[in-house]
Amino acid sequence: MITKHVDEMEEAHYDTFLGHEPGARKLHDASTYAVWSNDAPTFNSTLYMDTSPRSVQAISYGLFQLGNSFIAAVREMQYQMKVMSSADIFRSRAYNFVTINGPNALFEAYQEALDNLMEATRLHIDGFNTALVVLLVVEGCVLLPLLSWWMWAAVAASENLRLLRWCCLSTLPAPVRLSLATRPAKVSDGDDDASDVNDSSDNDDAEAAQLAQKSAAAPDSASPVGVQPTYTRHATFVGPLLLWMAALVGVYAASLAAIAAMRPPVGMLNTAMRVLYRLSRLRMATMMAVTQQTDLLKDTWRRELNSTARDLETDYNTLMYGGQPTTLENAKFFDEVVASTFYSRTLADVFFETVKCLRTDLSTCYDEASEWYEATHHGLDTMMRRVLDEAYLLLRDNNTVLTHENPRARAMYYIADRDLYEGMHTSAEIYVEDANAGATFIVTLQLAMLVAVVLLAAAYVRFVMWPYLRLQDEEADKVAGILSHVPDEVDVVSHTKKQLRRGLPKAAAKKAAVAPAPLQAST
Repeated sequence: MITKHVDEMEEAHYDTFLGHEPGARKLHDASTYAVWSNDAPTFNSTLYMDTSPRSVQAISYGLFQLGNSFIAAVREMQYQMKVMSSADIFRSRAYNFVTINGPNALFEAYQEALDNLMEATRLHIDGFNTALVVLLVVEGCVLLPLLSWWMWAAVAASENLRLLRWCCLSTLPAPVRLSLATRPAKVSDGDDDASDVNDSSDNDDAEAAQLAQKSAAAPDSASPVGVQPTYTRHATFVGPLLLWMAALVGVYAASLAAIAAMRPPVGMLNTAMRVLYRLSRLRMATMMAVTQQTDLLKDTWRRELNSTARDLETDYNTLMYGGQPTTLENAKFFDEVVASTFYSRTLADVFFETVKCLRTDLSTCYDEASEWYEATHHGLDTMMRRVLDEAYLLLRDNNTVLTHENPRARAMYYIADRDLYEGMHTSAEIYVEDANAGATFIVTLQLAMLVAVVLLAAAYVRFVMWPYLRLQDEEADKVAGILSHVPDEVDVVSHTKKQLRRGLPKAAAKKAAVAPAPLQAST
């Protein structure tokens, strides 16, 4: 069993620092990396020297080196158990390194690494939240409103230009308009090949006649023929931008809500990992208490067992029912914890309602004939409460029965060693999955928004801007073609410049946009 535990520790220890995939990566957070590395070692370990006389030496390690030394010492102890007596093992360098540094330097190092990692995660979430708020303000509250206002002004200016263009026709002298109205329209029979060359001129003649006929009877002060005020064009251009602005605000609001939903799982994960640390420490204190040979050492580990059990109960109650952790001293990550009991149906099932085995390897679960079956098949809460009860009862036993055969110690071992420990890992994975689900949702939503921006921008250009620009070109050609039929006695160039100089200020001052009615060419 010791071999299995040390193998699991070694794998997790190396994977955390070096990574477990090709192209292994180191820890990205600088403060967390500093805890693990030997760049500035801050954890003072005690190296027991089996010399004569016996002595100890203090050495500072980073967490990675300290963990490696601990693993090596445990493996050395495994060999010593086969060839040495218990008395010699208790005096060995490996045993003393494990028992002195395990509950002290190594435990503190892992706690600090966890605290730094959780704080880095919180800062990352805060940075993500700040970035989304900034993007929301810049895009939703500044850029899109400014773009909408600019588009409104641009459409108004373009429509005013169209108005001036048609004013050049409607302000022609009445005799000229009458002459254009009486000008016969030429219609080609389409049989002569030369008719293809004259199509454009014939169409201009027809449009000129039609426009002139409508404007001949209009007084000189009347509005341009066929031109009516309307806001339809503005709505066509600005409406999609306003709709996108509303959709953008909705997307960012959903993203911010998802970020807010990521915070509770992170806080619960931090507490769950501390519960796991304290559960491991409780198992260690129990083992050390029942294996000591003297009352002095038994009392020493009994005190350790008592403080560890109380800290474990406090952290576990915080995890279950929420609140502010009270066992954290000088911690960076100190967020209030949401009650796991009421957080999700999945967690409630794992802790209170499941009747399944929670081991990772289900083939090793207790069968129904085992005396530990009922204790390990009714959820994590039942197991945790049972272990804590057994720990408190063990503390009341006198030293004469404080051995590895003690029924309290046996119950703690058979319940906590695999079922409770691996079940708590299962609950921690649920917190990680919930936090990752929020991050995945945000990334998916932002990618969908990016794709939508590209597609909608292309559609806007194709179906809104392009037809309008083509209409402008066609109208300009039509007006120019009609003006080409004005008699030579009228200086068309001077007339057009005069109308533009007179009409442009007036058009720019108009509040409403105008759009010409469609022209129907006579046939």
